[in-house]
Amino acid sequence: MKVDIREVVASYSLDVFGHGVQARITKGLDADDDLRWEISHFYKQDGMGKAVKPKSTAAGSKQQALDLIRQYCEGFNPGYSPAPNPNF
Repeated sequence: MKVDIREVVASYSLDVFGHGVQARITKGLDADDDLRWEISHFYKQDGMGKAVKPKSTAAGSKQQALDLIRQYCEGFNPGYSPAPNPNF
């Protein structure tokens, strides 16, 4: 059985239109360049449709991961509740 253990490099609390959203950046224990980011909630297409998952969560640096989190959060719409990420 293979177990993928990741170290949390950074954790963030976001306020997205009044909704508390958490984000984190992780790295593989055996590879410093294996950075990924995760988010606790997804935005919904047109505010009410299907949840939109990030296209890519891989990043080359902590700064790039933070930039990708910010870019993803631009998809949230005011007045609509985000969809919880069941894997967060």
